Formats: sequence, C-alpha cells, structure tokens
Amino acid sequence: TGLRQFLGRLLKFNLVSLGGLAINMTVLWLLTSVAGLYYLISNLFGIAAAMMWNYLVNFWWTWK
Repeated sequence: TGLRQFLGRLLKFNLVSLGGLAINMTVLWLLTSVAGLYYLISNLFGIAAAMMWNYLVNFWWTWK
C-alpha cells in the first residue's frame, strides 16, 4: 500500500542519513586528530564524503 511504501522509504532515508552522519564524523576525526588538518578543512572533506554517500545510496536504494 501507499502508507507502507512511504514508511519503508522513510526508514531507508533515515538509515542512509545516519550513515552519512557517521561518515562525516569519522572523516572529521581522522583528518583532524590523526592527520593534523585544521578542523574546518577536515569538516569540508567530511561534508563532501557524506553528501556523496547520501546522494548515491538514496538514489540507488531508497528511491528505486
């Protein structure tokens, strides 16, 4: 049904977004603490990685 499909996609979207948050925080931590980059530069890389993850996985999994 329509409601079941909506709820399934909502769950998928939120799971993908949670994965994007984990990717962003991991990249931020790695580049700042391990590589010694300035935290704002590290965050830009984290945002870019999470944005690519969110777009690609939502495109291939959530909305198909």
